[in-house]
Amino acid sequence: CLNRAHLMKSRVIVLLLALAALAAKIYCAATTIGTSDVVFFYKFAGTIHAHGLLAMYQATQFFNHTPLVGWFSEAVFTLSHGDRNAFVFYLRLPAIFADFLGVIALLWFQEKTGRPSGWALAIYAASPVAFMVSGYHGNVDSVMAFGVLLAALACALERPVLCGLCLSFACNIKIIPLILVPAFFF
Repeated sequence: CLNRAHLMKSRVIVLLLALAALAAKIYCAATTIGTSDVVFFYKFAGTIHAHGLLAMYQATQFFNHTPLVGWFSEAVFTLSHGDRNAFVFYLRLPAIFADFLGVIALLWFQEKTGRPSGWALAIYAASPVAFMVSGYHGNVDSVMAFGVLLAALACALERPVLCGLCLSFACNIKIIPLILVPAFFF
């Protein structure tokens, strides 16, 4: 009973840290412009909105993103009505929520398996690196990492179809997870 109470206290602390990090990232996204990546995404999205995704690929070699990211950028541009401040805020929201949902997924996994430890989850939930990448930087890396995390959890639970779906989602964000395919296969 004492261990159960300790586990619940640990889970509450992790969830509170995750909520505080979520709020801090949303505040940062709402009050800062981010890095030059945000400016590039804005310009890319404007071109895609005006001329289409194929025209974007033909216009510059600097647009080295998957079609899903291109369509997402254009959707954010449309949602923001071309307003740059709204665009940079909406662009960062999926990454911010991916971090939070990653904590939720790990808490669920911990309930099923007893791992990872509470202190590891607390560090993950309050990660300053995640704050900078998701709340400030303005890219899709955290969404890709969330897909890889879900694939790893599905693999650990011996759910190969779900693992493949999550890994393919991550690869549709960026192609980097392709190097993990052999690890997931074996």
